[in-house]
Amino acid sequence: MKNLFIVFLTTLAISSYSQIVNLTPKIGFAYANFYWDRPEKPKFRPGLSAGLSTEYKISMNKYLESGLEWIQKGGVFSDEPNGFSDIKSTSNYTFNYVNIPVFLKIYLDKRNKSFFKVGLFSGYLVQATLRENISYPTGISTTKKEKEDLKQINRFDIGMGTGVGYRIKITTKNSLLMELRFDLSFSTQSKPWYSVYELRNINYLIYLGYEFSKFR
Repeated sequence: MKNLFIVFLTTLAISSYSQIVNLTPKIGFAYANFYWDRPEKPKFRPGLSAGLSTEYKISMNKYLESGLEWIQKGGVFSDEPNGFSDIKSTSNYTFNYVNIPVFLKIYLDKRNKSFFKVGLFSGYLVQATLRENISYPTGISTTKKEKEDLKQINRFDIGMGTGVGYRIKITTKNSLLMELRFDLSFSTQSKPWYSVYELRNINYLIYLGYEFSKFR
């Protein structure tokens, strides 16, 4: 939790010199996967995400954005039948994280509609589950779902993100916000003593939010 605490205090320190301009609850989809240095490539898995973000004004078109997010990360590993085995297995990993992002948000037009943002995030793993499906040549298949041992997993996740979005004004103070974001983790998924593979998270996020603006 130390990384989350440091990011949170840094955000508060910066925001004390800035002006809060909006509050945005948001919900969306996460399209997650792993990346590593092996030829076997895992598959993407769909998930959900939700959060609450705040913006602090730095200049006319630059803002500091932070908040709190719940994001599903993970990936899918598959073993296809080969010359050694006729059994097909699929392992679907779901990791639920609480994230604190800190982004520099830059609006690209005078009306503050389209924007680009880049920054860092710090996350903490709260739950990990594995859903495993095994198919046999006889046509029989089995499925089991179990929680992963968090002692074997690095629960802290630090990385960077970048995104683009667009604001549609609904009323004088409120707007509909659409955002596409990409997150890349620097931290490895497993602890060194548990796995020699450097498995990291990648995530594509699509958000839809409703912005309550105080100043513009």
